[in-house]
Amino acid sequence: MYYTYDYYFWVEETKYQGMVNDCLLKYSISTEPTTYPLFDTLKYEFSIPEHEYNIPAINHDLMALYQRGVLTTYGEPHRHLLFEKDDYEKSPFFFVHSTGNSSKAFIESKHKRGKKKIICETCGAFTFDQTAPLTVHSKKMGKRLMVNADTSYWIITNSFAEMLKDWGMKGYQLKEVITGSDEILYQLEPTATLPLRHLSTPLFRREDAERCTNCTVMSHVPYVNYYDQSICELDTDFVTTYEWTTDGKKLYKSLLISKKLRRHLLANRITREVTNDRDKVYGHSDWWLIPIFLI
Repeated sequence: MYYTYDYYFWVEETKYQGMVNDCLLKYSISTEPTTYPLFDTLKYEFSIPEHEYNIPAINHDLMALYQRGVLTTYGEPHRHLLFEKDDYEKSPFFFVHSTGNSSKAFIESKHKRGKKKIICETCGAFTFDQTAPLTVHSKKMGKRLMVNADTSYWIITNSFAEMLKDWGMKGYQLKEVITGSDEILYQLEPTATLPLRHLSTPLFRREDAERCTNCTVMSHVPYVNYYDQSICELDTDFVTTYEWTTDGKKLYKSLLISKKLRRHLLANRITREVTNDRDKVYGHSDWWLIPIFLI
């Protein structure tokens, strides 16, 4: 696991290219900008790993060029977390971030029925307890075996349910979904819950409009998740977090799958191996699974 910094800025005139390149080469950064001759402008776009560069010094020098008018735009670079192969090999469970790099991997159910419960009176954060079967038209699945519904729920096809059974997967129950057709869909629910995250888990203070001054869940979010080694003893392939995750004001429990299930998904070419949201193989039907870390 390591962090990268993503830089993106424009240079208004090509006569400044040498000045910008000299600034970057001082830090051994070699990158070719995209040129726009019609407008006599250049676009610089590159990423560098945090542990290999003096990020504060680079930011200082680029800001100085911006203040001199050499750069027409410049803002603080985006800090991005990347996982390595070793992180995936050591992780016993993986957060299911998505089952496809597409908005179609996230659907809305119809005729939602349940009970809304306010968790925090200050910010209005709430949970929604489902009291009736989900209603999802089978066409919304497309060719996917599993999709996310309403942020909180996971819908799978009958064929995927059969695969899970054949692979001997454990720790889940299936509820039939109303489809309005002959096609069978199920709502997959884990029957196991992870223990509390380890105290070493770094929590980042939220600075958005929804930050709450009263409750923890709406004031801080984990960037990576640490757990005690004891979770390796859990004999399950599906599990949810103990802590709440937020979608706006709505709270829900995140889904994780086991290393064993991930291997089946890869071996059966249900997904390619995706390690971050910028992975070139992250296609419309590939699963992005995020590892956890053991203490």
